Amino acid sequence: MAEGVERPRPSREGAIRLSQALRGQKSYAHRFRAAYVLLALLFWGAVGTGTILLTRDSGHPAQEHWSVWKPSSAGLAGAAQIAARVATGYRLDDAQHSPLGLVSARAVDSKRLAAFEVGSGDGYKELHAKHTLLYVFCGFGRTSCALPGQPTQARSRLLRREALELTLYTFKYVHGFDSVLAVLPPAPKTPKQQSVLLFRAGDLKSELSRPLALTLSIRHPVSPSQLPRLEALTVERLTEPHWFNAQGRALTDGTPVMVLEPVVN
Repeated sequence: MAEGVERPRPSREGAIRLSQALRGQKSYAHRFRAAYVLLALLFWGAVGTGTILLTRDSGHPAQEHWSVWKPSSAGLAGAAQIAARVATGYRLDDAQHSPLGLVSARAVDSKRLAAFEVGSGDGYKELHAKHTLLYVFCGFGRTSCALPGQPTQARSRLLRREALELTLYTFKYVHGFDSVLAVLPPAPKTPKQQSVLLFRAGDLKSELSRPLALTLSIRHPVSPSQLPRLEALTVERLTEPHWFNAQGRALTDGTPVMVLEPVVN
């Protein structure tokens, strides 16, 4: 997640020579004008330096590029490139630093999923599932794509960070989809219990308007233990409202829907 404009910067020696030249002027008007020019040059030099530092710190040319990498294809093919690229950047905390898992991309088939029912026992809101891009996570555990080892809160947070990164890339570069559904790996002991993240177009508007590195600053590869507190808080803030326990059911007319109830930590 064109170069920044670099203003001319005077050297320190040039500034000293200009200051010495000013002392030789007898006219107060000339002194005032020359001092103003000197201050202006120093100001624009500082602005130029700040622009360069901003560009270097973010890893992206200021204002122009949202991310260093972007998919070369459009539509579902572009989503598949995003899935393959992002998945390689997430690792386990084991001795081998193994990959967290695989991710596949596909479009939701409306015959298999027509709508989402989002809410709780107090009431549900129906959202259409048409034009939804599906990312399915699959770990290398022995049961139903589960991740190996013991589930932890840090690992759950990292999975949600990965889902967030997939979603940001999708909304930025892949057209034709107005929602993203990320299906996370099940826990080994409860393989039938599924948790998902559902993002709709507009949910991440602020994050899409600034470089990706300002939202997800830690570079790949990243493992659960490597996520610093500040970024962990960012992941929690951006994903918790979109994190659900999911189960499928059919309406009385046979319409397939997915019921989404908020995950309670």
